[in-house]
Amino acid sequence: MQENINRKRKQNKAPLLLIAGCLVVSGAVSGVHLLVNNSVKVENVSSEESEISSVEESSVDEKELLIQSYSPTGKVTLQPGVNLSEEMQQLLLDYTLKKQEAIGKLKYIPLDEFFDKDNHYGELYRYFCNTSEEYLINVRKNRLQDFRYISGDFEIVITSVEQDEQELVVDYYINEAVEYACTGVTSYSCLMEGEARITEKDGKVLLTQMAEDTDVNLLIEEKVMNSLGFDYEQYYLKDMIVPEGIDYEHLFSSIEKELEEKSTTDIEKQTAYLNEVNSGNKHIFTRTADVPYNAEKAVEYSYNWVGKDSLVRNPEYSNYGIYGGNCQNYVSQALHYSGIPMDWDGESKDLQWKWFNDEQIDEPINDGRVPSWSGTENFYNYVLSNEGAGLVAEVTDNIYSAEVGDVIQYVIDGWSHHSVIVSGIVYDDEGNVVDLLINSNTTDRIDFPMSAYGYTDIRLIHIVGYNE
Repeated sequence: MQENINRKRKQNKAPLLLIAGCLVVSGAVSGVHLLVNNSVKVENVSSEESEISSVEESSVDEKELLIQSYSPTGKVTLQPGVNLSEEMQQLLLDYTLKKQEAIGKLKYIPLDEFFDKDNHYGELYRYFCNTSEEYLINVRKNRLQDFRYISGDFEIVITSVEQDEQELVVDYYINEAVEYACTGVTSYSCLMEGEARITEKDGKVLLTQMAEDTDVNLLIEEKVMNSLGFDYEQYYLKDMIVPEGIDYEHLFSSIEKELEEKSTTDIEKQTAYLNEVNSGNKHIFTRTADVPYNAEKAVEYSYNWVGKDSLVRNPEYSNYGIYGGNCQNYVSQALHYSGIPMDWDGESKDLQWKWFNDEQIDEPINDGRVPSWSGTENFYNYVLSNEGAGLVAEVTDNIYSAEVGDVIQYVIDGWSHHSVIVSGIVYDDEGNVVDLLINSNTTDRIDFPMSAYGYTDIRLIHIVGYNE
């Protein structure tokens, strides 16, 4: 969440059901353990008490066969009282299946057939969605990790349908469960918001708008809004009246080129870090704390308060999802649960880290809140500035030096837009780091590959503990 941004958002509504396939189900025990699947090891921390189950390692040929035979599965569910024709449900299902197939195979498939290309907004969103898909595929292909899907299942949950002139406005969420080739575990994403506008033309239903609240779409949306002169910090593109006559091909090709140049630079730097770590040159953290960080407790909390198929939030805290994002609030809660005390001793809000209630109180007292608790960049600034008592952390760009329980931030134009917590580390069978797994809000993610995001400018905040 960006503390100084208050974009207009819908209240989260909980979807109903997610059916997810998984090649291996592993029990979790308290402490650190290894799971073995398809020659990939995952080191993580959890508190659930159960036995560890394992599977015999698959050969490369068997795994490749699973990847090549990948075909997404999905369904549409209507919440009670919501009506949408089967034809329109099928449109949304077919669109998502096509997109999931392309992303899962890392092979770009244009989505033109689903849009009304004679409609001004249909053209805008046709280019938007094609650009989003192609950019994400290119980012993942440029990584060392194999981000093809072994399996993928999703559910589209329709939450409301309203008539707007000649179009239907359909609000929905998507839940998905994906097994990436590079991790061998199931990654869950929950509560990905979307709004589609559907029209009928020549006896066929088509999209005039497809606005999904994903990291890649938000990245591209900001560029589009800025190019068109709209205030991205206050509104969504879908709320804007976009003038006709825009050369969308030029607009989106320019945006994609700009994003790809930046992502290429970021990925090259991070690939060098990954190679350094795997050659034995892991970043050495030097800061110390009076009380060491209990990462196990923090990660335990992160699993308890994130959803696979519905909204899961700790009622003892406010939910900032409707104000721009709950991500840093969720991370701060996990750190506090680990035993790190709130810090209200600082003379200014930038030197404090606290949440008692929603009232912003900058005075050094145990009341109110300060932006560093729920604001991503504010938390980063607190980490850099805090000395003496309170949370102790160390910042580095060497992201693959992370340890379980550390905080990862995704940065756009020098400003952190998203904070997540490291839930696991993926190793290959030779002990090399493959990637990190993360848990997050506001789109809830569980054991999601850190490097699979469309955001490519990434920083690591290594949590050391706290000083008394």
